[in-house]
Amino acid sequence: MTFLNELINAEIDIFLKEEFNDRLSLVIHKIKFMEKVPVICLGLNNQVQSSIHSLIELAGGQLVADANEAKIVLYFEANHDIGNLLGKVASLIDPSWPSVVYKRVFLLSDNFSLNNTANILTCFEDIAEMLHPGSFVYGNEGKEWVNFVA
Repeated sequence: MTFLNELINAEIDIFLKEEFNDRLSLVIHKIKFMEKVPVICLGLNNQVQSSIHSLIELAGGQLVADANEAKIVLYFEANHDIGNLLGKVASLIDPSWPSVVYKRVFLLSDNFSLNNTANILTCFEDIAEMLHPGSFVYGNEGKEWVNFVA
């Protein structure tokens, strides 16, 4: 059982619980048939940011410790939205990283509360969409996350 299952099971509203379970199950089921994607999550100091590692792994990411091994670089910093990240990330990116070559550098807004199951589930879905484009479309690109190297 994942931590998301535990959050969902703690939901009192049975309709929300069912909706959340359906959303989680859909992504988990689709990911079973996909290859893991090498991902590194970095903060604004270009150091590994581990606070959302569990969501990345659950969404089909294979965490790596070096940006040169990652097909996707995901920038995430607590209490920073996309606007805060945009102006700071450009100087942190190394043009030789494979993720830059593949145009797979993403910025993820920190606008979810660890106490809000709906927000955490939406963040999970957004990460799944970043890792598996075309397989998931939730419509939050440009609002909750952006592809920085487009």
